[in-house]
Amino acid sequence: MQIDEARELRNLLVSQLFPRATNEWTRAATFERRRHITRSLGIGMSRKNSRGYQLELRLETRNLREHPAISDLLKAARGEVNVEVTGRISALGPAQNPYQTRHRPLKVGHSVGHSLVGAGTLGCFVRFLGQPGTVGVLSNNHVLAATNRGVIGDPIFQPGMLDYGKPADRIGTLSHLVPLEEGRENQLDVAAATLDPEIETMGNRLPEGDLKKVEEPSFDDDLLAKVGRSTGQTKGRLSATEFDLMQVQYCIGETEFRYFNFSNVIEITGTNGFSFSVAGDSGSMVYSPRTRVGYAMIFAGNEMANRSYAMPLPAALHAVKAEPLNGTEDR
Repeated sequence: MQIDEARELRNLLVSQLFPRATNEWTRAATFERRRHITRSLGIGMSRKNSRGYQLELRLETRNLREHPAISDLLKAARGEVNVEVTGRISALGPAQNPYQTRHRPLKVGHSVGHSLVGAGTLGCFVRFLGQPGTVGVLSNNHVLAATNRGVIGDPIFQPGMLDYGKPADRIGTLSHLVPLEEGRENQLDVAAATLDPEIETMGNRLPEGDLKKVEEPSFDDDLLAKVGRSTGQTKGRLSATEFDLMQVQYCIGETEFRYFNFSNVIEITGTNGFSFSVAGDSGSMVYSPRTRVGYAMIFAGNEMANRSYAMPLPAALHAVKAEPLNGTEDR
């Protein structure tokens, strides 16, 4: 469509399908099968390519796609519309870390955790092999399973307890766990949780776009990024790979410490003197901001030394018999 055609169609659809701005728009949102909508949405337009424009539709929840008015809009737009789910849109108040708040639909990089831990990071969304329609989240053992203390079936919360998570913030249950073992070389600190059926996600969306694929880390693509609960998006460089005999200290509760040895560890150094990760970023997916390829998952580090340590993401996925969701794919 040309820009004038896009504007004309947008204005026509707004006048025909949506109610005028009344108090009805400010009432508590409920899904009702009638000719008006009480959840937040918006319709605009964007440049599709060098030849034309398309409509842009933003919905608060995924189930609004089923509303009769939205169905009518999609038909009238003749395929010239891009639909995205944004969650509730709110006025911006005092500054706070958005990755430590409750967020629905769920997003990569946000606070998550078992009830016995403070909070870690939701690494990525996965689909479990052999379990069609089942969606899960991937993070560390020490985030989702409280360093071996959790048991399969335990509830998982978003945000985590340190970020004021409460029983109503449950998103699913611990379903996959690779135990950490003392006295031997560990290669993974990984666990996964299966989401409850009603929980929606925004898929593996990164600040640069959707995750494209997962591969082994490579020095050919050494500029890396991650999105984490504590520091948001940071960038770094792949500084070393295949570390063996690395001892990592784990805090169990408030006073107990245990030590686990790891092999095949990846080291990442933050750029411009800033740490790539800090406490609370464990579980973050490490990826290339240029290619959107996922490489690793953070599990340890030393902030003062500006060193973060991660495990290969392909191995973590293989251990829990899962694969990443494709783009914004949902259940």
